[in-house]
Amino acid sequence: LMSPEPIDYTGIASPDILIVLSEEGLHKVKRLIPAMPSESFIYTEESLQLPETRSSVVRLPFKQTALKIDDASAALVALGAFLSKSGPFPVEAVKRVLQDIADGDRASKSLIAFEAGYAMRQTSGPAGI
Repeated sequence: LMSPEPIDYTGIASPDILIVLSEEGLHKVKRLIPAMPSESFIYTEESLQLPETRSSVVRLPFKQTALKIDDASAALVALGAFLSKSGPFPVEAVKRVLQDIADGDRASKSLIAFEAGYAMRQTSGPAGI
């Protein structure tokens, strides 16, 4: 789920895909992780310690990559990494949305962050994760 507002309840007991960027986020979803099936995927900031899981885990330096752009881009880096391998919708559509919802410098940084995440997964890991 993606939203400009905080999402406190998704109603999803066992997600197919989970993106975890921070300790705070991990705390909110920690109870879901052990129950996730082996067909599911977790994209996580490489420094986080996840509970035991059957999911396929992709650990990437989202924060480190984002800090090269600004301090608020980790989610866009993660989104780019996720979409580079899974592609539930066209990447060009995401880029258009990023350009449409922000102006000037923010739009530029959003695109740079998204593309940095997209690029980090083009050369690593099997397709689908």
